[in-house]
Amino acid sequence: PTEHFDLLQKAVSTLSSASQKGIDPWVKKALDPGYVEITDEQLEQKKINIDPDLQKELDQEFKRLSNHTITLSLWQDPRFVLAAVQQNGKAIRYASDKLREDPNIVIAAVKQDGGALAYIPRQIRSYYDIVMAAVQQDGRVLAYASEELCADRGILLAAVNQHGHALQFASEQIKNDPEIVLAAVKRNGESLKFASQNLRKNPEIVLAAIKENGFALKWADENLKSNPEIVVAAVSKNGFFIEFADKKFRACKEMMLLALKTAGHSIMFASQDLQQDMELITQAVSKHGLAIQSLHPNIRNDPKIVSYLWRNFVEVDFIFNGSEYVSKIAEGNLPSYQVSALERIAQAGDIVTFSKHARHFKETWGHAEQLFGGDMLQAAKKIKAAQITQEEPKPSVRHPHA
Repeated sequence: PTEHFDLLQKAVSTLSSASQKGIDPWVKKALDPGYVEITDEQLEQKKINIDPDLQKELDQEFKRLSNHTITLSLWQDPRFVLAAVQQNGKAIRYASDKLREDPNIVIAAVKQDGGALAYIPRQIRSYYDIVMAAVQQDGRVLAYASEELCADRGILLAAVNQHGHALQFASEQIKNDPEIVLAAVKRNGESLKFASQNLRKNPEIVLAAIKENGFALKWADENLKSNPEIVVAAVSKNGFFIEFADKKFRACKEMMLLALKTAGHSIMFASQDLQQDMELITQAVSKHGLAIQSLHPNIRNDPKIVSYLWRNFVEVDFIFNGSEYVSKIAEGNLPSYQVSALERIAQAGDIVTFSKHARHFKETWGHAEQLFGGDMLQAAKKIKAAQITQEEPKPSVRHPHA
């Protein structure tokens, strides 16, 4: 096998260059035998054939490998294994038992991919320097560290600073350490769910988690879910997070208006009384035209409410996509209502929205498109003129393109 080492070393170099050209899947397939389909018969012969299809993807030098095989004895060669793990750390899984205990090879592997820690002997996973190098590359590989190192503050701080979710693999004592938990939630707010119950009651930690990700409110202590400062921080990020707040806030108009600023559909969490508040309904539909679907059935089917929304042109998505509701007050002439909305969009100069919704009128858009480049308002008027000439009195039905 060793007479092929220079050739293989060139291949590794070639693959490294190829990976920078954006063909990583092929590179991984070449470097990691796990990506090659291997039959039992091949395993018995202790050799792995390189996929000939790689010739099409890699450069000319790599093609020279197409007729060679990598024998398993190469995985006993420290030079070959070191070259391999420097390109793909997890390739260490194929190294001989002896080389999977070699500190230099293991360090090189985990620095390239922390996940390589899963493929080294258990006793090596208790080596401080090796685990530290691994968690600095990917904090979540703390899952493979020894129990002793999962309780080490230095290791834990490095792990959670790389990925907050590493906290889940910490010892119970570490999960109750304010400094480490605070570092974790600042990195990933959702890691609050791995903190001790005691620290979920800590306003500083919970607020830090919510500032990183409002969804963290879900795992806050129930008492903090009643804290206006905490709830405002979460709802300001995404109105849907009011779902996790104390139910008293669902009957608070100010809090619901705050929620609706970022999520129109969050009106579904409002109390039934507030769902009938026209200011809230308008705010919801203005944010998302079809937020009307999130209202109580008795409210969303009220013609007076639908008519109010339509007459005020609160949101074009409601006009063009909410035909199920608009048709109730459109007097069987839904396309004309939509053309009127197009005129308003044209007057506002919103090119993107105009282009998107004018295509509801496929039979007239082709003519209007000729005018579109010069004057949207003229295009809207041309669509309107075409609609008027094509329309005939008809019963109340939804437009096929609505």
